[in-house]
Amino acid sequence: MKRITLVLVILCSAYLSFAQLSGGAKAGINLASMYFKSDDQTETTDMVIGFQLGGYLNYKISETFIFQPELVFSRLGGKESEYDPNSQEEIDVQFKLNYLAVPLNFKFQVNENFGLLVGPQIGFMVGAKAKVDFFGSSVEVDVKDQFKGIDFGGNIGLSYTINKLGFDARYYLGFSNIGDFDEDIGDGKIMNRAIQLSVYYQLFSK
Repeated sequence: MKRITLVLVILCSAYLSFAQLSGGAKAGINLASMYFKSDDQTETTDMVIGFQLGGYLNYKISETFIFQPELVFSRLGGKESEYDPNSQEEIDVQFKLNYLAVPLNFKFQVNENFGLLVGPQIGFMVGAKAKVDFFGSSVEVDVKDQFKGIDFGGNIGLSYTINKLGFDARYYLGFSNIGDFDEDIGDGKIMNRAIQLSVYYQLFSK
């Protein structure tokens, strides 16, 4: 079994060595929300604007097929508003969820400029805060212990490239439950959602 694994690793390494490799930096914004599902009820929070910053690699397997792994710092989250009848005030809660995300996208080049991309993504939470606005004041608290450390989902989107500059628009759909609350919420689940718009610049190619 070890010999078979070693042969597969050698073959994959040799194959990728013949693939054209390029890479660079990327940055963009996230229009993020959180999807709640509990029993027969569902709810999606209001969107919040986050950001993303990191780098990418492109393994050009053929003229039309590219493997594009990335390493990105990405802020997701959502916003909820609730009216308190006792105080007759609106209470706003905004979640800021920070991830070190690893998208593993596969890109199909429709032509020289346009591409379609799809692939899985795993995110490792590095921080989470909740900002609460009420009675004219604002308080921010750490809520990392109320969320799971790993988020898993998938991407689908479009890309446009011209020379070394590129743009992409993708939708991130979280598959896993990120909530980790102490209280009993039945079969309640929380999942990340985001529209992601980014620009990237090629720094090297070989």
